[in-house]
Amino acid sequence: MFQVNCAVCHGAVGRGDGPLKEALAMARYAIPLADLTGSGPTVAKADGEVYWVITKGFAGAYSLPVERFVMPAFGKLLTPTERWAVVHYLRSLQGQ
Repeated sequence: MFQVNCAVCHGAVGRGDGPLKEALAMARYAIPLADLTGSGPTVAKADGEVYWVITKGFAGAYSLPVERFVMPAFGKLLTPTERWAVVHYLRSLQGQ
């Protein structure tokens, strides 16, 4: 699930260095792509919060302006089981 849906932005091992990094940096998005490894912001978040961000997208999860954040919602693209699989994979990247 991660390689197909997330790696294009977050990179193959979640460091925020995926193939779209440069294109997004040159577009209207100035916010760096999140590093999802042990040094990134998801480490301190509960599994349910990470699941919610995957489901609703970053802006949707935190009621922020959609035009300012690039993380899309995957709630309609991935089943609940698939979204939980992504959460568990992220935790494996973080050594948890």
